[in-house]
Amino acid sequence: MNILSKTKYILGILLAFLLVGCGNSHQTLTCTQTSEDDGMRTVMTAVSNFVDDGAKMVDSDITMVFEATSEEMRSYWAFMLGMVDGIFSEIPTSEGLSVETQNDTENYKYTVKIHVNSDLLNDTDLQNEFLTGFDVSDLTTNNIEQVKASFEAQGFTC
Repeated sequence: MNILSKTKYILGILLAFLLVGCGNSHQTLTCTQTSEDDGMRTVMTAVSNFVDDGAKMVDSDITMVFEATSEEMRSYWAFMLGMVDGIFSEIPTSEGLSVETQNDTENYKYTVKIHVNSDLLNDTDLQNEFLTGFDVSDLTTNNIEQVKASFEAQGFTC
């Protein structure tokens, strides 16, 4: 699965589990995945916060770090950066969905941080072209164990 597809899938999971309710008891789930292919290492981390003893996700932060690990990939860094930056700069943002990027040219690292807040999501966020293919209305529950299982099914370690 390519980076864009995997990112869409992860955001879809998070948005699907971020709908409805609020509560008291706080739990945090952290899931990570590292891959390396053709001189490019990608580390993805998702930190999701839950309330009501893990029954409802209230917000989530996804961090993706792309790092050129070979001299060949470093020679293409500007080109790669343009592609990755183009993908993430096109995501429409709002109060409920924000995207921040950072380029560390000295260390050949590009970081993307995506924050999703269920209380601030709007209808436009849920229709976001970047998230197409996810029908959040089919989900009946949204607890910490389901989110963990979804991430682990995609190769994450939680």
